[in-house]
Amino acid sequence: MSTPVPSARTFSRYNICSGNYRPCATATETLMYCVAGSMASLPTAGSSNEGLQEPQPTASDSEDIIARSIDLTHLTKVEVQSKLKSGEFVLVDKSKDGRARNEQLWRKFQSIVNKKDSKSTEFVCCCDCQEVFKHHSQKSGTTHLKTHLQSGCKVNKSAKHVSHTQTAITGFITNNTRQKHARSVARKRAVEMCAKDVRPFSILEGEGFRAFAQAMIDIGAQMGKVSAEDILPDRRTVSTDATALFQQKQQELAKTIQTHTSSGNMIGATTDLWTDDVKHQHYMSLTIHVEEDWTLMSRLVTLKHIPSNIKKTAVNLRSEIFNSFKDLHIEPETVKSRVVFTTDCGANVVKALSVCNWIGCGCHQLATVLRHVFVVTREEETYFNVLLNIEEVQQAEDDVVVVRGEDGVECEVEIIQIVNKQMEALSKVVAHLKRTGLNGELPNSVYQENKTRWNSRLNSMRSVIRQMDNIVSLLQRSDQSILVDDIDVDLLNTVCDFLKPFEDATKDMEADHVPTLHKAVLWYFELQKILSTPSSVQIRRSLNERALRFLRQKFVIGTFHKVAVFLCPMFRRLMMFPIDERSGVLAQVRQFINDFPDPTDTCQAPSNPRNTNCDHEYAPVAKRPYRFAAFEDDDTVESDDEVAQYLQTTFNFPPDESFNPLKFWSNSAQQFPKLAHVARSIFCCPAASSASERAFSNAGAVYSKRRGGTMSATTLEALCFLHSEGRCANDT
Repeated sequence: MSTPVPSARTFSRYNICSGNYRPCATATETLMYCVAGSMASLPTAGSSNEGLQEPQPTASDSEDIIARSIDLTHLTKVEVQSKLKSGEFVLVDKSKDGRARNEQLWRKFQSIVNKKDSKSTEFVCCCDCQEVFKHHSQKSGTTHLKTHLQSGCKVNKSAKHVSHTQTAITGFITNNTRQKHARSVARKRAVEMCAKDVRPFSILEGEGFRAFAQAMIDIGAQMGKVSAEDILPDRRTVSTDATALFQQKQQELAKTIQTHTSSGNMIGATTDLWTDDVKHQHYMSLTIHVEEDWTLMSRLVTLKHIPSNIKKTAVNLRSEIFNSFKDLHIEPETVKSRVVFTTDCGANVVKALSVCNWIGCGCHQLATVLRHVFVVTREEETYFNVLLNIEEVQQAEDDVVVVRGEDGVECEVEIIQIVNKQMEALSKVVAHLKRTGLNGELPNSVYQENKTRWNSRLNSMRSVIRQMDNIVSLLQRSDQSILVDDIDVDLLNTVCDFLKPFEDATKDMEADHVPTLHKAVLWYFELQKILSTPSSVQIRRSLNERALRFLRQKFVIGTFHKVAVFLCPMFRRLMMFPIDERSGVLAQVRQFINDFPDPTDTCQAPSNPRNTNCDHEYAPVAKRPYRFAAFEDDDTVESDDEVAQYLQTTFNFPPDESFNPLKFWSNSAQQFPKLAHVARSIFCCPAASSASERAFSNAGAVYSKRRGGTMSATTLEALCFLHSEGRCANDT
């Protein structure tokens, strides 16, 4: 039965949108998942008209905003089809974008982009029949796309089962009329709900809300017309049930962790600290990363409130972490031997986990590198002032490089000062545009730099550079063009080009549900290669030299990183490492094999290989038999040393940046059972602690300023935990 719930964009224009949704069992349970799944706020005592806070722009959202600034609105459908045939436009799978809403729908449509600059058009293409449709992500809804799939797609029509009995034409007319009436009522009630309860339009697109609406429809279909007052639970009941469901799900998670640790597997974990913006209370998040049927799963274990009287020392943090695992019936000794933590490099956190297996967060290490690049220390500034009196200097103390440029003496310190002055001028322009309201007259909003996040600097520069002509025009109109006189667009473009590889590396290491530990090593050497490339631009050359020096000092590659690279078959010979380090990695892999129990029963290949979602066949290349094969030298290893066998085996698969090593080992588990067992544990360890930060983002969405005075820490933890479980269920 179709649920007459309009989408947010369609609803705001008063259009129609409906789809099929999975029914839920009860209203109370569905309402809890509605709140946790959509991260909407639960009503609390002393508050009313509480709504879901609008999501703030993130670093990744800025690229979409920038891309939409290109004017491609004058293209016609015929022109787009012609450019697709000529190859000027290409199709891009939109469902792979984790930010795309209606993911099920976008598996049937692809975005049409310009091949040259990857800019999006306002058209999409049906994957089945290749028909082109106009669609803008902000200006239009998806009703026409859903209608096409339901009734217009020729491929879908031919694939549908043909009934032996034909429905009378009056039946179609009656059903269509009723459906239109139901949609009209749903639209009207949606308007009234958002206006009366002060709710955002986006609540209508939440998976939890749609599941709740479907449950209400199913109850009405079963029981007939009933009063909502008789079915909907009280807010206190929902809060109590949410806590009870949280405790039940947490115990189920405890059994999952116990199963993995007792079978000899290692699990990954991330932890971080957060302070809310309302009461400034401290919280600690703990997430675990486990492998289930050769697929990575990220689960929130706890979002624990840390009382203000407990100092965040290493001893106290270690105690809180161990107590969190004790609540799951995992003893500290098991945590020390079977859990690998990925955290930032804060001194207290590193010391707290010194008794455990620890990996430094790759994203935090890159942020540390860039922080040192753009910050001039007092010692550097003092030394630079002394060097200004020297005509030519090749090398200074503390690796502060000073060189002579074409137009005079230039050095790293001077260039960093120039870049920082440019950012100060840029910040003044952005602040003026926002303060005077001129920002609303721009095609896209400009972003202010956050001093603690380097990617905000990149987003701020991009948002201004792409709209510089419009900004200059607005400032001239208000006689404030002097603000942009000191801005050097070429210099800002150079800094953007310098930061772009760091942005790519960060996104790659933050990926969820795929192995990322080996990516930290690959990006470490890739960034070294990029930063070592000669440049004719003095500013870029100095930035590269400074970043390369700090990258080698601050970015730490550990044993787990190296083993992860070895377990990627295309890098198994470890050519990026010196020879002595390679032998050490092989010895460590053999040690892991000895430490882990016999994988005969725990490391089997999937029962149905076709369901492993494997894109390629990873099989060794067999030799073709011939007449004199009996006299040929035998290259096979006559031992049980899987490491040597793995090194000498030739694998047949195409190179691919999105290569998933777990998929490889799911097909190779029978050939290399011991190595596969090690791989299942090693690739559980994430390269970054972004999972904990995502938990804090969800907590910030729930713990709004309007509700901060009444929501308990237990309710906040319950909602964030249930939200994590809902995401995990959707991913499976």
